[in-house]
Amino acid sequence: MENLDIISKIIEAEQAAQKVADEAKHKHQDLSQKLEAEMAEMRDKFITRAQKRVETVRLQETETANEDIARIEAEAQKQTKAIESHYDANRDQWIEHLLRFLIRSNLD
Repeated sequence: MENLDIISKIIEAEQAAQKVADEAKHKHQDLSQKLEAEMAEMRDKFITRAQKRVETVRLQETETANEDIARIEAEAQKQTKAIESHYDANRDQWIEHLLRFLIRSNLD
């Protein structure tokens, strides 16, 4: 009977070891799945944060560009008015100088 008890104990030990191995395999699979899920969640959060940051920067750059455009347009209008004012103030004098020059050139 001792041999049967030893064989029985060996079989029980083997079954217990198999049970521990199966549990370890299931825990490993569970941990792997949890890790993949956490990595996917982290990736999604990172992408969301990056998209928000890109949108924030895009809005800031658009605002800055619009401010620059407005400033440049205002300066262009100011310079255009100054040129027109200078032209209006000196038009008659320039025409007179031009006519004198043309008349002198034709007489010479």
